[in-house]
Amino acid sequence: MKKLFVIAAIAASAAFTGCYSTREGIYANMEDAELVRIDTVERYLNKYEQLLTWKTSDNMEYVSYVPLNRRYIVGTRTSVLIRH
Repeated sequence: MKKLFVIAAIAASAAFTGCYSTREGIYANMEDAELVRIDTVERYLNKYEQLLTWKTSDNMEYVSYVPLNRRYIVGTRTSVLIRH
């Protein structure tokens, strides 16, 4: 009986903590972007990756990293998730 009470108390505590969390949310938007530049960079010690530079319609540039074995073409247009 005591074990059941402890489990119920922990479950209730977790439920109330989740409802009243003070953490801020992460906001992101989907925007259309064009791939404008591809560079090869050493991101970690002896680990090279491609650095992709994307430009949105309002001339904001964003970067992303991808492995060297992936192929991209400059001028490609796609939707990208941009965190604010």
